Amino acid sequence: MIFRQALAMAALVAASLFAVACAGGGSGSAEKKPRKRTVLATEYDDVTVGRQAAAGLSAQMGIYDDPELNAYVAEVGRRMLQHTISRPFDYSFQIVDQAMPNAFALPGGHVYVSRGLLALASNETELANVLGHEITHAAERHAAAQQEMARRSSPLQMPILRMGKLAAYGRAQENDADRGGQQIAAAAGYDPAGLPSFLRRLGDLERLRVGSRMPSYLSTHPGTVERVATTTQRAGQLTVRPGKPVAADALGYLKHVEGIVVGANPAQGIFRGSRFMHPSLGFQIRFPDKWNTVNDHQTVGATSPDGAAVVFLTVEGKAEDPQKFAERFIEERTERFRLKILRDTPIKIAGIDCWRIAATGKVNGRSATGQLTFIPYAGLMYRITAVAPSRAAKNYVARARNTVRSFRPLPEEARGGFPIMRLRFTRALPRESIPAMMVRTGSAFRPGGIAVLNGVFVDHLFEGGELVKYVVQEVYAPSS
Repeated sequence: MIFRQALAMAALVAASLFAVACAGGGSGSAEKKPRKRTVLATEYDDVTVGRQAAAGLSAQMGIYDDPELNAYVAEVGRRMLQHTISRPFDYSFQIVDQAMPNAFALPGGHVYVSRGLLALASNETELANVLGHEITHAAERHAAAQQEMARRSSPLQMPILRMGKLAAYGRAQENDADRGGQQIAAAAGYDPAGLPSFLRRLGDLERLRVGSRMPSYLSTHPGTVERVATTTQRAGQLTVRPGKPVAADALGYLKHVEGIVVGANPAQGIFRGSRFMHPSLGFQIRFPDKWNTVNDHQTVGATSPDGAAVVFLTVEGKAEDPQKFAERFIEERTERFRLKILRDTPIKIAGIDCWRIAATGKVNGRSATGQLTFIPYAGLMYRITAVAPSRAAKNYVARARNTVRSFRPLPEEARGGFPIMRLRFTRALPRESIPAMMVRTGSAFRPGGIAVLNGVFVDHLFEGGELVKYVVQEVYAPSS
């Protein structure tokens, strides 16, 4: 992936690499016997575990809802595969609904890029080099060389965090993947200079977003000046074979990605300060002020500034009886995670009959105290989990309860009017500045962000005729 410790929520809640099943995913139908752990000793193991991990990832992060764009990325990936030395897997290529630029490969050849990466890339050459990099990770079985996989995570852990360590490779593995990706790209007819070009753009983005807590490519793919220099030098030594790209030029690439969502996707809910609202699912919840918030397809939550405590909400699936669901949820996990029930009681939240369980357990080998609240709403069961180290749990009880009590329906009149940002492009005018172009096109992004999207400095003056990306704001129409 492409992140730099952005989701480090402290060891207490750090998810294990490739935890293939969501903590509590589904509607209580999880198997009652724990699965034995799988060590990735063979390519067959990669395929088995990768298939499970891909299913969990699709549920957790969400696949971007654009069949044509997914098909385009898959076509570029298939073209790259024609020039790989080893193809031990049936590879797949998909776009995850993630705002930050990211790319990663699961065991078994499941390759993903984020919509944020597609928006940042300037052409198909950069995309192809990134895909080649991830193909190499999968082909060389780098994840298998690192860790055991298929380990279930504790129900007290925050599921979104497992993505933050999905493929945190070592420097040697990154260098191998850079080399392999550039070689594949050159063999497929793409300029291998596309990799350092994209890495430079990522570096610009990282500098722009210093202090952000959201994940990015450089968190798991270390990006350094040395790495850019090495890939630039290698690009000059490789021979690019003749080939025909899927998109003929930069214009063709931009036509494929035009309209892609930039930034937060209201389909996954929107934060306004510490208040989270989901227009499609029709609920709202408020997290503690000044806590660090995160949000993905299935989980939304926040961690305390010191990283010691976390409170998060997950969608568990279709269910109506909170007591039965809670009892079954705990029963299926008690032995595996050494859970000890402290309290078990019915409560009402916004007039809804709910069920709360206080428990202690082990998270990454440490004693933790958690409060799990099960809320049936609109045919779905939601779980709000608050967890902290047992020795410090009482310091966070009041804030956790305030978050739970804040859950309530989102009024119908509040479900519309959410903004959504989409990528567009235009031809620059002679001597046009970024601010002037933004005024002309009605762009809603910050000038610094527009500069990064286009790989230029914010004070850059265009010569005229260049393809320039910008971002417009529209009104999001929620769906069921």
